[in-house]
Amino acid sequence: MLEPLLQAAGLDPKEAQVYEQILRNGQESPATLLKTIPIKRGDLYNVLRRLDEKKLIYTLPKTKKLTYGALAPDTIEQSIKSQERVIKDVKEQISLLYSFYNLGVGKPGVRFAQGIEGIKEIFNDTLNAKTEIVGYADIDGWLTHLETYAVWYARERRRRKIRERVIIPDTPRAKEYITSYNKSMTEIKFVPHQKFQFSLELNVYDNKVAYVTFREPFISILIEDQAIADTQRAIFELNWKN
Repeated sequence: MLEPLLQAAGLDPKEAQVYEQILRNGQESPATLLKTIPIKRGDLYNVLRRLDEKKLIYTLPKTKKLTYGALAPDTIEQSIKSQERVIKDVKEQISLLYSFYNLGVGKPGVRFAQGIEGIKEIFNDTLNAKTEIVGYADIDGWLTHLETYAVWYARERRRRKIRERVIIPDTPRAKEYITSYNKSMTEIKFVPHQKFQFSLELNVYDNKVAYVTFREPFISILIEDQAIADTQRAIFELNWKN
């Protein structure tokens, strides 16, 4: 039976029955279909009209009685492929749902997110900072995966007057970007990228520490703990002074 496949492609049960019958036999008349499928005459003609509109059947020319033939199932194949894309997108959205849950109420004290949207949620939280943000930045990661968001984020942080001090590896891409960066609310120090290759971004603010990786699968962790934040801030100050 092909009905489950055909219904997965978007046909309703009656459409699936009629199309399968025509497909199996090559051609069918409405009279024959009425004998083999439990369907009312009026419903059958409505189904045949819809199948014709979906480019699944056609009317045979020059026949004494109305007869329908089945067209190649290209439309079914394309519909299935579309469904596969939708399922993939839905899976990504489900992952995002769990990320939002973890960021919100799922894990008090430690919040976890995955994916690019999860990274944005973490950085959106830093825009509520009551204290200066200090940390280590992966500029190459920002420019590769979040360049448009980075422009908005920097502008929004300046608008909210949230100061930041940050240590950045001096990659060519980072140095070029910083030359045109508005540093009115930002202090920057470079370190040799050959010696210090940051694989993540770390932000410390208020009583929170945010870790973000700009590599698949894009993991973000937000820890809300005063002792951890104070310790990370002290380590940063040590590195900043040196």
